[in-house]
Amino acid sequence: MMFAIGGVFLFVWSASGANLTVDDACPPDALTVVGSKYFRVRGDYCFLFMTYDKVVYEDARRKCMNNGGTLAMPKTKDVNDFLLEEIKSFGNPQTMWIGMHDKVDEGTMVWEDGTEVKDWGNFAWGNGGFFGGAEDCVGLNPDGKWHDYGCSNSGILINIRIKGNAKLPFICQYPVDRDTPGAGSKGQDADVSVGKAGQGDDADVVMGQQDDSNGDANSNNDLAIGDQGGNQTSER
Repeated sequence: MMFAIGGVFLFVWSASGANLTVDDACPPDALTVVGSKYFRVRGDYCFLFMTYDKVVYEDARRKCMNNGGTLAMPKTKDVNDFLLEEIKSFGNPQTMWIGMHDKVDEGTMVWEDGTEVKDWGNFAWGNGGFFGGAEDCVGLNPDGKWHDYGCSNSGILINIRIKGNAKLPFICQYPVDRDTPGAGSKGQDADVSVGKAGQGDDADVVMGQQDDSNGDANSNNDLAIGDQGGNQTSER
């Protein structure tokens, strides 16, 4: 099914028949953010992958908060693996900021909501930075490990100590309002891809896989949005 809304094409596929829309899944203001972006709804959260907006940690944090969210907090291996698979699906996997740091108490990693990080073997030990004093903010690497980086690209000490660019793309997470009419129920995943032209290459559109095996509550709903006039190809 295809709709045209304000010059933007909206493609909706539903394996379960749920009336899930972009407005139901993610904050409306987030949809207006400039830059290549990809939305993925999983469980109780809408995740926004800002794939080409490379900024320092504090700027990434602020941009997520502007729309009522936080940097993504993969507190379980299941969620971490989910984010990793999405990062890999972009074709050019790269480290992305997540909401973890030890800026308050050196050596004590906490999530953006203030809860302490439980180490379940996912820290990239031996990278030269963890608990080393200058690299206090964390990105999710394409190998699935958490790697610490400098929170800012200013300061001689940070520029010497950092093992990678402190300006990284980032992942935001927003709570999904399950009371909104038409919002997907728990267990349903919805793919929302947004491609923005003008990045020096064709618009970045990533499609999720529809589960055609059945129409139960665990089936996937795929949604894609691309700028009208952009060079986009979608395959099913």
